[in-house]
Amino acid sequence: MKRFARIFALAGTLSLLASGIAVAQDSGGMQMGAPDEMKAITGLAGDWNVEFKFRMDPSAEFETSAGKATFTNMVDNCTQAMTFEATMMGMPFKGYGLTSYNRDSKQWESVWVDNMAAHLSLTYGTMTDGKLVMTGKDSMGGMSFHVRQTTYNITADKFEWSMEYSMDGTEWMHTAQAVYTRAK
Repeated sequence: MKRFARIFALAGTLSLLASGIAVAQDSGGMQMGAPDEMKAITGLAGDWNVEFKFRMDPSAEFETSAGKATFTNMVDNCTQAMTFEATMMGMPFKGYGLTSYNRDSKQWESVWVDNMAAHLSLTYGTMTDGKLVMTGKDSMGGMSFHVRQTTYNITADKFEWSMEYSMDGTEWMHTAQAVYTRAK
């Protein structure tokens, strides 16, 4: 009898929860699921060849490396993961990122980690006219700095990306750029 009562109580609780979610969705209440804004990047899912250029000093020439990236839509398109591999300064460079749109703050959010900096880097931003601009603060080797990453010229088979650093948030140094071409 106790077992039946527990099952009945659990079924009732689940029913109430399900109907509450349906009412919230039907009545314009709390939105759930992937934000519509995620549609702007879900088409990037797949494998990409990357021409990656970088420099650590603004007076230096850009070094060029060929890399590979894979974008995967995850959690029912609520976030997109990226794995990245290239060579940087003669060493293997590997990174992993997550990007999502936060409907509460109405901004894009991204987290990145790679095998050189070995810490989480957080950026936030907006997408205007098909250009995603993400900014944040970062550090490396005991130095703190501002970072700005821009993804632009996005098409089904190609897009571009650039990264800039600034010590004061006003004067920016172009440190990296990449052209992503969908792998065939």
